[in-house]
Amino acid sequence: MKPVARPAGIAGETLVGLMVGMALSLLTVAAMLALYQGMVAVSRDTTRLAQRDGQVASAAMAAQMEMQQAGFGIEPGTPGSSLWVAPDGQRVVWRFRPVLDDLRLQCAGLVLADPAAAGAGSGGGAVVAPAGASDPGAGGLYFLPPVECNSADQPGLPWGQAGQPPPRLLASEIAFDPGRPDEVGGFGLAGARFQRVAASACSTYGPSRELAEHPAVQLRIGRGELFTMCLPSL
Repeated sequence: MKPVARPAGIAGETLVGLMVGMALSLLTVAAMLALYQGMVAVSRDTTRLAQRDGQVASAAMAAQMEMQQAGFGIEPGTPGSSLWVAPDGQRVVWRFRPVLDDLRLQCAGLVLADPAAAGAGSGGGAVVAPAGASDPGAGGLYFLPPVECNSADQPGLPWGQAGQPPPRLLASEIAFDPGRPDEVGGFGLAGARFQRVAASACSTYGPSRELAEHPAVQLRIGRGELFTMCLPSL
């Protein structure tokens, strides 16, 4: 029996060739997986940053709108304080008259609740949020709704008590995520504080602003400031 002649130029696949092909295929798949993981990470970070920036912007706007009430409708010389900033800078309270022909006064405020500070040395389950909040362990920036008062520095104001509206969370602790060390725009609640700024630091808008200066409240976070709010009714 004669052997079958093999056509010239045609050869079978070798084991080495198969191994090289499999190695190239695995490298391609690995590169595609790395690219996919990178895209997922970028999408996740973008979503987190958008959520953080959106909460901070809306919270700052809401806080400044509420704070504009400070001193409204209160005649000069009225006993009591119309603006009070806690010594630790974690709370600011202002007084105003909601109805001009009503003698009753009300107080509202803002509170910074830092879970890290509240949980230091207290173990799990520490109360972080102000009294009456829906989640006692949630940190962030809270608005204290108006309650009747005589002075902004009056102790024992009935926030969170029965029959009173609960504190409203303006921005959760997610909004105050410090982010990575190399991330621009990240800031945490650690060290955040309210402070009263001297009257010379701000003034009302308009052509006579240099003649009508007013005090302001500033929210400082880290080395910068989130906002400075002039209070034209004080």
